[in-house]
Amino acid sequence: MQQALLDMSQDEKVKHILQGLQSKRQRNDIALELGYKNYRTMDIFMRRQGYSWDRLGGTYVLTSSRNSGRYARTEDATTLDKVREVLALFAKGGMDAKEIANRVGFESHRDLAVYMKSKGYTWDSQVANYIMEGKSNDEEPPEVNDNVIAIGKRQDVKEPEEKLTESSQVVTASPCELEDATIQSYLPLLQFLKSNEVALKGLLARVAEQLSTGSLPRYSIPGVFVTKSVHMSNQLDQMVRDYSAEKNIAQRDIFEIALVEFFKRYGYEREIETILKK
Repeated sequence: MQQALLDMSQDEKVKHILQGLQSKRQRNDIALELGYKNYRTMDIFMRRQGYSWDRLGGTYVLTSSRNSGRYARTEDATTLDKVREVLALFAKGGMDAKEIANRVGFESHRDLAVYMKSKGYTWDSQVANYIMEGKSNDEEPPEVNDNVIAIGKRQDVKEPEEKLTESSQVVTASPCELEDATIQSYLPLLQFLKSNEVALKGLLARVAEQLSTGSLPRYSIPGVFVTKSVHMSNQLDQMVRDYSAEKNIAQRDIFEIALVEFFKRYGYEREIETILKK
């Protein structure tokens, strides 16, 4: 086994390193396994292959200057690499949408379209490729009419002059009457807030905690870990894989956080709080 690792080609080494990091293995352990003195020597090898270390993602990513597509796409490539690969294949030509979808790991061109849509890209028939949503090759200037004066990106609207006729009626009310009417309109909302005061305080506290830390919540749940198989859409499965790779978080943690938040919001708040306090 050790000799087989040492005899790997450069492409096989790159794939082995990326897969090892995706499995949360230590960089230095992978380096020693492949016969390098330490991870710094392996860094030199990866830089020569067009990769650089991403401290935030905890893996190697292709540098922006490397778009030759020398290496085949692997399941542990980042989402940005996958989007770039799709754009590059369409730009190169010679393949239809179905062939490109199969090339990058999708079952059909419809699945590819949904994926690109989720990443902020839309199909442009004029360039026969995906472009960022909101961008256009033939953007026309905003239409200007008699009531609008375009100034750069800002528009000043001329208010039409209203002429009072003899039939116009002006209804006035005293300040006190207006104030009482305004307060009355807010009473149902205030009553609702009061009746849900405890739940709202808990919700706001959780949101404030997440915003202050700027990170995902982590829960320490007691018990024995078990394996559970579930059926889900392949598109949802791909989204979980992409998020796990981009945010450097294990898929188990994603499902754990999602389930805890679900139980808190939909009727099992007391039960989940009891477990978390153990």
